[in-house]
Amino acid sequence: MVEIEYIPTVNEYYGRSSINRRSRGGAPPIMTDKNGSGYSASNDLGYSSSPHFLRIAVKLSASATILPGILLKLMGLGIISLDQKMVDVAQVYAEPFELHVKHLFIFIGLTKIICTLRLWDIFKFIPKQFAWIGLATPAAAAVYGHWKAEDHYKGCLPPIFYLVNLAFCYSLEKEAEEERKAEKAAKDI
Repeated sequence: MVEIEYIPTVNEYYGRSSINRRSRGGAPPIMTDKNGSGYSASNDLGYSSSPHFLRIAVKLSASATILPGILLKLMGLGIISLDQKMVDVAQVYAEPFELHVKHLFIFIGLTKIICTLRLWDIFKFIPKQFAWIGLATPAAAAVYGHWKAEDHYKGCLPPIFYLVNLAFCYSLEKEAEEERKAEKAAKDI
């Protein structure tokens, strides 16, 4: 006969949970036999899966923009050759301001690199709101630039997906920040 046994999470075990999970149905059950041996994929590390892992995974995918930032910076410095499709997209913004595309690539590349590192709390002198804006603006500009460069759907979809991912990452980070503030307020009481 198989019994379902409740195993507390690490936070509950150490008394760091403010919610009684047992009243809401508890953690994911572990299937055990009558000898008490069993296995749970969600609890094999000693705790149940949490939004923290999701937040890290989404932040890592949002950080992938550091690679195009490095490539843009190298193109702007002339270390690697310019990609013609990227030049066509950048011309949408460079021509009205009479900028050289290389200067625009250097600026966008540095913005992507610095803002991505700020997401991981490396450049703390930059407010995090500027980092979010600095990551979203080039992606939104890429959507418009691809549309104007007649690369409608093929070029527009990746930056749109990145913007959705960035919005999801922002909402998870805000939620985690509110949880940290609530925990700090609870400790101060």
